[in-house]
Amino acid sequence: MNYPLIAESHPKHYLLHKYWGRKPHNIIKAYINKYSKKRETVFDPFMGSGVTIIESLKLHRKAIGIDLNPLSYFITRVTLENINLDNFKEHFNSIVDSSQDIEKQIYVTKCARCKGNALIANTIWEGEVPKRIRGLCEKCGIFLKDPDINDKKNIKFLETNFQNLCNKYNIRNIPNENIIRYVKRSGASKITDLFSTRNVIALGILKSKIDQVKELSCRDLLNLSFSSLLPNVSSMIPGNAIKGTGRSGWVISKMYIPRIHTEKNVFLAFRQRLNTILEGKRELNLKSSDKKVKLLNISSENIQGILKDNSVDYIFTDPPYGENIPYFGCSMLFNSWLGFCSDYSNEIICDNYRGKNIEDYKIRMSSVMKECCRVLKPNKFMTVTFNNRDFKIWKVILESICGNGFILNHINHHHSAVTSGTQGLNRESAIKGDFFYTFKKTKKVKPQKQLELSLFSYKDLESYLIKLIREVIDRKNGATISEIYENLIPILVNNNMMGKCAEYLNNFDTILSNHFILISEKNKQTKMPEYKWGIKESF
Repeated sequence: MNYPLIAESHPKHYLLHKYWGRKPHNIIKAYINKYSKKRETVFDPFMGSGVTIIESLKLHRKAIGIDLNPLSYFITRVTLENINLDNFKEHFNSIVDSSQDIEKQIYVTKCARCKGNALIANTIWEGEVPKRIRGLCEKCGIFLKDPDINDKKNIKFLETNFQNLCNKYNIRNIPNENIIRYVKRSGASKITDLFSTRNVIALGILKSKIDQVKELSCRDLLNLSFSSLLPNVSSMIPGNAIKGTGRSGWVISKMYIPRIHTEKNVFLAFRQRLNTILEGKRELNLKSSDKKVKLLNISSENIQGILKDNSVDYIFTDPPYGENIPYFGCSMLFNSWLGFCSDYSNEIICDNYRGKNIEDYKIRMSSVMKECCRVLKPNKFMTVTFNNRDFKIWKVILESICGNGFILNHINHHHSAVTSGTQGLNRESAIKGDFFYTFKKTKKVKPQKQLELSLFSYKDLESYLIKLIREVIDRKNGATISEIYENLIPILVNNNMMGKCAEYLNNFDTILSNHFILISEKNKQTKMPEYKWGIKESF
């Protein structure tokens, strides 16, 4: 794959549930097509939301997916599961119908026009104070109002009588899990702190009704529907007091409640999920004969006895990037409500709060790559996607792979179809897209040649990097941070220089700020600011 591919937007079956860092399906498909054949076996040791698995099955490959995160296993399994959608729809509508009276009690308000009873769609909060209500009236339609005394009394009643209401509605499944420190923000200590009291009650009622469904496959898809709405009915959604709506979705990988936030009607949000779920399931429509797949909710560090030596034809994977995305921490929002137990001790991540330093990350990543080499057939290929600004993490990943029987075949950089939430918030420093490294399994690992620089001191390295960066900026008449990484990383990796870079630098920031100038320009298409590095006049 010696050319860049244009990422396409995800089809509907990848939009059933939120997951982080989901890579473009068409690019993964192209790699699977290139490095494997029909009826061969494709393996992903960090399967995430299952894109590699699903694309492999579409291409008539056998697929093996492993992930320690129970949410990952659940999303992939239910997405692939054969489900009678007519039965599912019947169960869904039954839950909706049986919840209507409860909804009218806990989301009740007075219409701003006719003064009759109406439903709250959204409440905008400022801290602990409700500020604005967007309501739905059967006679008058949508309206906006400030909360009146009855609205505030209802909120107070729900908060004061929380336990009694849980007993009344037979709610037994409200999570009590503490948020791990790495993702904890805004004073929220427990998962339930991320929701209003009213929404905790509503979610508990929905979950109790779903748990009573006896048909297992339908219950699975109902739970996926339930889990998928959790971020949007949490207090982590910024609020727009003028329109009475939530602004964007959950865009950062932390449990953060903005001061002005939205409380959405849980039952209304659940009803709105039905078409999305049905469309996604109908779109995939894989035949049972094409579903030659094995999914496991375990660690890939030791899969002896599960996968045989030399049994896999191709590996495509997107490993955890140090501390970039705390997958288990973010998944707490879903796993806790679904009742899944997470093995935090064996997560591969850098998290000093849990004593998981870069050495622990290195040991665990090396164990996985050793297993990948064992199960992959000789002279076959493994593609690893990666995006991190920290040279130390780059070094660990590359050493874990090249130290366990692989040699680098080539590197490509592919842009994403959409900008992630983190990239949108950090326009100056975020790297867009990902590097795709393809390695070959070989019996004899040749030592990689290192670029020869006299003495190879920090000064030598700095001078060399300044030269490379300036060439990129000259060629492009100003370069974004993504373009700088996109051009320099392959040079550094191919010359085995990432270790030396990690010894002296965390990233390119110091060199850029000391020797170049950051210029802000407005993108003509998006109208958003775009930041490019230029050459200082006094260079």
